[in-house]
Amino acid sequence: VEVVALNGSDLIYVCGYSLVAGAATAVQFIYGTGTACATGETDITGAWSFAANGGIQQPNTGAPQFAAVPAGNALCIENSGANAVQGHVSYVRTAAP
Repeated sequence: VEVVALNGSDLIYVCGYSLVAGAATAVQFIYGTGTACATGETDITGAWSFAANGGIQQPNTGAPQFAAVPAGNALCIENSGANAVQGHVSYVRTAAP
């Protein structure tokens, strides 16, 4: 699922997030191009395994939670199943130096 669309010149910094899975699944942040980051897919985080109604939360502390998504890539969430995953992502998009 694409969370932040790609932009040819901007970096994407994730500052906070929360995810809750409706049923057991594994979820991870990735980046890439193409539909749902399917081209050039690169893992940002490892896969988190959630039980039904399980999840993870990292509040926005005003600093990036993990490395920037390189310019020209989109930020996506990859789900191991067809289960619903809900939540939110706070991010900053800024021009590459």
